[in-house]
Amino acid sequence: MEQNDIFQALREERNYQLRRWGVRQPDQTMAEQPHSVAEFVIFMRDYYNTAAHAFARAPSWRESLIALRKLVALAMACVEQGDSYNGRAISDDDLFETVRLTGRLVPVRFHGTKIQTDFGTYMLKINQELSDAEVKLADMNPDAALVIVKDIILIGVECFKMYGVPYRDWHGNLTNMRDGLPA
Repeated sequence: MEQNDIFQALREERNYQLRRWGVRQPDQTMAEQPHSVAEFVIFMRDYYNTAAHAFARAPSWRESLIALRKLVALAMACVEQGDSYNGRAISDDDLFETVRLTGRLVPVRFHGTKIQTDFGTYMLKINQELSDAEVKLADMNPDAALVIVKDIILIGVECFKMYGVPYRDWHGNLTNMRDGLPA
């Protein structure tokens, strides 16, 4: 899958999350619900568990990829809320530019002359990164955990390049979970 298609799918997921879970402003726009790095890691762990369950039980990886799309979009929200660059908030464009410039993070295994990382390896790598972030947070080090969350984004994009990312089909009626009004 092409990087720009992956980025578009993640942007749409972030837009959905904002409309679904954001806080309505007086001018009717939506603002992010603030969360700590620890809260985001807990949310990501929940989606990881959904992805792992689907991976173990489903005949295809589609449901796992859907859960990973949500997890990676949450990682993006975490970085957008928890980090800054030269005094300004991080944007999805900043994150995607970082992905474009960053090399492979996931260990590879060699099969003859082909390099292959299977879907299970991506799942295990994301699980390990979440565990590492949880350890850093338990040690009261959210900055170190935030660095790990950035790695989760990179690993997710790498996985989506190889296995694709299903777009969210949500265009229609959507209710904001905070105020119960149409989003």
